[in-house]
Amino acid sequence: MTSDHPVLAAARIPVPERTLVRVGAICSMVAGTLRLATSFVDPDADGAVISATYDVIDIGLMVAVITAFVAIPESRTRLGTVGFAIGAIGCGLLIGPEPAEGSIDHYALGAAAVTIGFAALAVAWKHSAIVTASTRRAFLATLAVGAVSGLHHAAFVTAGLAFALGLLGLGRCLLAMPSPGGARTGRLDHQLHDLNGRTT
Repeated sequence: MTSDHPVLAAARIPVPERTLVRVGAICSMVAGTLRLATSFVDPDADGAVISATYDVIDIGLMVAVITAFVAIPESRTRLGTVGFAIGAIGCGLLIGPEPAEGSIDHYALGAAAVTIGFAALAVAWKHSAIVTASTRRAFLATLAVGAVSGLHHAAFVTAGLAFALGLLGLGRCLLAMPSPGGARTGRLDHQLHDLNGRTT
């Protein structure tokens, strides 16, 4: 008997898709590393290097959220899909053109949408065998601290650090997903063993 359980399905990702997941994982970790570094940069700082760095972060975020939606089964639940949609829209706003003078600040809206989107995904990943609890908590902490980041610069820095840690954790979780025929380790290994025992 075969099973369509999402944990088993996640462990049978074909090789081409595994390559895409690895690319998404690397993008997530690159974005997290750069976001970690820019957490201590003045939010009003300008210049070609700063602008290029944020462009790389924003593109990495877009690839990461798409990869998480495709690779992690719990992302495709109702809440996960809503979180993905909000996060993807936020990434689009971040990557879009700079707002004209007096217009809506699309970058601020995009940042808020990305934060909310990843927080919703973190809740959807509550029972995921792929995403670690520390990664989920980092994204939830980003939302909690980010809500008051406008009141104190320290909160802004803390939210940035939490989000960076969430991205780094997500990248590691995606990289740790088992390849076809590869060794399975950790919590996923035990869950797959138990599920295989119940479905054979």
